[in-house]
Amino acid sequence: MNRTWNLTELEMFTLWEWATSDFVPWPFFCRTRTLDADELDRQKADALAGLRRNEPEFVSFVLETLLDPDIKVIVHGHDGVDDMRVDALVRVMGCRRGDRGYVVRQKPGDTYWDSGGYVVTECDAVSLAEYVVRELPENAPGREADLVLETGDKAAQLDYSYAISSVHDSFDDPAPLRAKQFESAPLLRAGEVEVIQGRSRFGPRGVTRHKLSWRDVVDDGRYVIAEEVPRVATAADAKRFTELINQRIAEVVRAIKDERV
Repeated sequence: MNRTWNLTELEMFTLWEWATSDFVPWPFFCRTRTLDADELDRQKADALAGLRRNEPEFVSFVLETLLDPDIKVIVHGHDGVDDMRVDALVRVMGCRRGDRGYVVRQKPGDTYWDSGGYVVTECDAVSLAEYVVRELPENAPGREADLVLETGDKAAQLDYSYAISSVHDSFDDPAPLRAKQFESAPLLRAGEVEVIQGRSRFGPRGVTRHKLSWRDVVDDGRYVIAEEVPRVATAADAKRFTELINQRIAEVVRAIKDERV
């Protein structure tokens, strides 16, 4: 059975500052409630001592993976109308190193800038995408077929539009019209997923990155949009969303292996 840890806002703030001398990483936010510096130092010392005493494995092995992963998956999402709506925020970070993975979810706090605490879930490395998707609000897949969206590469857009319109579309419902309707459709929520290589022998510029965006369309369902050209919105349930993330993880794994040659 996979293990789970629950950390308070102060514990995560303290642990990350102790390990990195920096703030918690994106997409997380947290704030301290104590204005007195001496009192804050005392609270942080107590929090760190408690974690070391009660969760020694987390402070050593789990934290090591979060700080220095082979691959990292970052998810942030928000309400489709109000980006600052607290109860709609999605803040998740998944990290894998070796054969283990950990998914960190931030609970909503009192405001956009606060945290209600953090839940850390252990998983197999190969299951990381699945566990990340589990942390997203559930939604049915969209009802539309693949939609080619506006892009700067008009030639690629036209080529792909023609290919899928010959299969999915009629003359009364052309692909460009459907795409425009999709772009202007009201959203229940939206967000992005980033799949990032943890480190590269070539430095920061050598790090492989991929991005997916997702939209929950009102009275329709969930779509995932890849970064490739042309941009294509694909209806996605949890299984399909997991597959799309895993495809990007596989690309990062290939990049890591290529660097070892």
